[in-house]
Amino acid sequence: MKKTIAIFTVLFALIIAPLQSSASDIDPVTNADRAYFISVREAIMKNDKKWLADQMSLPMECYVKGKKTTIESKEQFIQQYNEIINEYVRASAREQNEDDLFKNSQGFMVGKGAIWMVQTYDDEQNSKYYIYKINNKPRK
Repeated sequence: MKKTIAIFTVLFALIIAPLQSSASDIDPVTNADRAYFISVREAIMKNDKKWLADQMSLPMECYVKGKKTTIESKEQFIQQYNEIINEYVRASAREQNEDDLFKNSQGFMVGKGAIWMVQTYDDEQNSKYYIYKINNKPRK
């Protein structure tokens, strides 16, 4: 009986596993996604506050001095840049390999969700990327 169950389990895994798909299969990371991430990473490493502020989809919530804060404007983002783009976010961007980005229907992320980005389209199908979430408080 145990041998039959073991054989059935192995056969089931061999048949079903190839049929299952990951988020990356459903929403593949494109070369444009990778290029945008590289631009974001470079801006973070260079502390290019203005360029990053222009990439934000605002308002956006994140933590400033340990308190959940809504960032309402580019000016506020630039003022609080060092608290928003903290060492956790910087390390996540620095360590993220562009070939290992995770993507799903909500966009693509850096690290364990430190930065979320999305590609959008206007009525004329022109594309634009945005950063819509910065989770700058490390998960425990």
